Amino acid sequence: SLRLSNSFGYPINESINSWSLVINDLCKQAVYNNSMIINSNGLIIRDFIYYKNLANVIMLIVDEEPQIKAQIINVSSGKSVTIIEAALIIVDIMKMSYNKEIEVYINKKTKFLKLTNTEKEIIQDLKNKYCIKNNFLLEKGYVEKFNLRQGIIELIKDIKIGKL
Repeated sequence: SLRLSNSFGYPINESINSWSLVINDLCKQAVYNNSMIINSNGLIIRDFIYYKNLANVIMLIVDEEPQIKAQIINVSSGKSVTIIEAALIIVDIMKMSYNKEIEVYINKKTKFLKLTNTEKEIIQDLKNKYCIKNNFLLEKGYVEKFNLRQGIIELIKDIKIGKL
């Protein structure tokens, strides 16, 4: 069976509301509000996988089906980031690609400015401890086609074109 990490991407089916997914929500906020509200302290660590990578993984697994019946396969990028780091990637993309300044708020009230050195150390320690191992995929030669930044770029383009 598959154990899916945090996927993101523009909804393929309009009847499925996937805008509550963290990356989807933050990108939508950035495009429409020129700001993002993170509903936590932002230090939560996640492993995000772009939906097009997920589709490639499923194709790989379908080809390997007889060998995997009793296995649990982690479907992930294998790279952990905090919510605030993901938000900062979005901020950078919006500035570089669309010349938009995006403000980031923590829990609706505190404007995020930058990570302290202590927070950076805590994050690094947590990242070392929290990493979803996707050994099966690596053994099969899987390489993601879109890293987190590339997936976010695609999602933002899709939001701008889709005009929700």
